[in-house]
Amino acid sequence: MAAGTSTHFSRKTLFNSTQARNQFYGGQIGAEGEYTRGRWFVDLPGKFALGDNHETAAINGTTTQSFLGMKSTVQSGPFALPSNIGHYNKDTVSFVPEVGIDIGYQITPAGEGGLYLALLDRRGPSGRPD
Repeated sequence: MAAGTSTHFSRKTLFNSTQARNQFYGGQIGAEGEYTRGRWFVDLPGKFALGDNHETAAINGTTTQSFLGMKSTVQSGPFALPSNIGHYNKDTVSFVPEVGIDIGYQITPAGEGGLYLALLDRRGPSGRPD
């Protein structure tokens, strides 16, 4: 984010930059159960992952002020303060669960299905496809 204000004699420019990234390294395991009654069904999938979450953050900010042609820059922005500017890394053991439920009705009997293929002719006046 950059912003600036100026008069005839002075100008002030503010800059903030925040970048964050999370990378998960681990394995997952899961199971799925299904209940059917007639053509109705309920699926219950469940998974979990366990591993390392590597977090990286970079915070930067500057304020530049010029007065009568002289510039002064300090390492601080509206949100990036000298107390939090820098690069940070953190590794934590993470547990990531996932659960779901699928409820549905099977329209065709098991093993039978339907397929519909639509062919569209998209030729222009020249006879070539658009």
